[in-house]
Amino acid sequence: VAGGANVLPTIVSGDQGKSLSIAGDGTTLEWASNSSAAVYYVAPHGLDNPSSGKSIAYPYASIKYACGQIPSGQVATVYVKNGTYNEQLPIVVPANVAIIGDSQRTTIVQPASGNSDDGSTPNNEATMWLLSDGSLLNKMTFKGMTGWTSGSTAEDITTSTAKGVFCALNPAIAVAAKSPYVIECSAIGSGAIGAVVDGSVHSSGNKSMLFHGYTIISDNGVGFWIKDAGKAEIVSCFTYYCYFGYATTGGGFIRALNGNNSYGTWGAVSSGYDTNETYISGTILGQELNFT
Repeated sequence: VAGGANVLPTIVSGDQGKSLSIAGDGTTLEWASNSSAAVYYVAPHGLDNPSSGKSIAYPYASIKYACGQIPSGQVATVYVKNGTYNEQLPIVVPANVAIIGDSQRTTIVQPASGNSDDGSTPNNEATMWLLSDGSLLNKMTFKGMTGWTSGSTAEDITTSTAKGVFCALNPAIAVAAKSPYVIECSAIGSGAIGAVVDGSVHSSGNKSMLFHGYTIISDNGVGFWIKDAGKAEIVSCFTYYCYFGYATTGGGFIRALNGNNSYGTWGAVSSGYDTNETYISGTILGQELNFT
C-alpha cells in the first residue's frame, strides 16, 4: 500500500524514522519528522552510524560516537536512555553540549575492556569524560574506573599519579564562557578519582568546573583533586571511603558548601601554592611568643 494513490504518501530518501501524520492543511497525510534540531539520542537498541541518533526510534548506540557526530559549534543535547554503556575512553564532550541520562540510578556509563584511545593505557585507568567549555553531565552513574594509589609520601597527593579519572577538563578547549557542570551524578569505583580539575592543561580561560549533587564512592581513591590554579565550586557533594576527599595543590581553589567526606583517610587537604601568583608581602603585628 505504500505510495499507492490515495493511500500513503510515497516513501523517499530521508524518510527513515518519520511517522505518518496529518499535514498542516488538516486533510492530507505526510511523513513527519520525530526529531528536533540539535537533539540526539543514545539507547541500547541503537546503531552507531551517521543516519542514526536523531530520534528515539533510531538512536546511536554509544555516547562517544554521538559526541563525535555533533557539528562543530552546535549547542546540543544528547539524551541517554536507561541502560549500561561500555564506552571506549575518553569521551570528549564538545563545547556547549549537555549529556543527560534518564535516571541517575539506571543510566550507567563504564569503561569498555581493552585500552583507551592512546593504545597503551587500560580503558579503566584512563579518563572517562573530558569536559569542554559550557558542557554538562546530568543524571548518570559512572562506574569501573581504577588505578590510583597513594604516592611515595602517602599524605602528599602530588606524589601520586592521576589514574582512573571520571571527570577532567578537555585540554583542547579552554573554559572561556561557562564552566563545565556535573550535576546529580554518581561515581562508583575502587582506586578511582571522581574529578581532576588541572589548571595546567589550559594556558588561558577560567580553568574551572562546577559540581552539584555529585556523589563519589571510591574505596582508597580520591574525590576531588583541584590542582595547579584550577578552580571548582563543589556544592552538596559527598565522598565515601576516599583516601583523599577534597584536595587542592599548587594553588588550586575550592569553594564548597553542604558537602562531607566520610569513612576515608584524609578529608579536606591543601598544600603548595601557585608559582605564578603575584603575592603581597606582609608583616605580623603584635608580640611574638617563642615556645619550646
